[in-house]
Amino acid sequence: MKAFFQRNAIVLSLSTFLYILGFGAGLLVPDIMELSHRQPEYSSVEYARNNLSVAALLMVGFITLGLYTATLLLINGFLTGAAIAANLGQFSLLFIGSALIPHGILEVPGLLLAGAVGLKSAEWCISIFWGRNTPSFPYDCLRGGICAVLLILLAAPIEAHITPWLLLHMK
Repeated sequence: MKAFFQRNAIVLSLSTFLYILGFGAGLLVPDIMELSHRQPEYSSVEYARNNLSVAALLMVGFITLGLYTATLLLINGFLTGAAIAANLGQFSLLFIGSALIPHGILEVPGLLLAGAVGLKSAEWCISIFWGRNTPSFPYDCLRGGICAVLLILLAAPIEAHITPWLLLHMK
């Protein structure tokens, strides 16, 4: 696994950077999100379906040499940051953290891995241009995609069951 992270350090770092950049921008504009006083009641399957579709779109960005992926990472980070900023006036940071951290600790890395897969094609083209051999390219894309899916599937029941319980008991 260590070798995987070493080989993919550039795309993983870029994926993380784009998400954090969007997140920071979202924190700066708290007035664009509308506050909701109700926690939506979705099942694990619905959360998994939604987040897997985001991950699939991030990976499909592979076709656009990562441009679509980069845009989606920025947008996803922006929406997360804006949602936090919009809720800071009404809820404590502890409450918001309780709503995001339990499932986000798995979901966000899953999305970042999916983003890295979507950015891999640009890295591959650059490697070919510079005459570098990339025999692990398909393996890394497959492994990154599988790990992303597993993390997102693990996060879904936490988001559906544990997060609402925490929020109910924090009020």
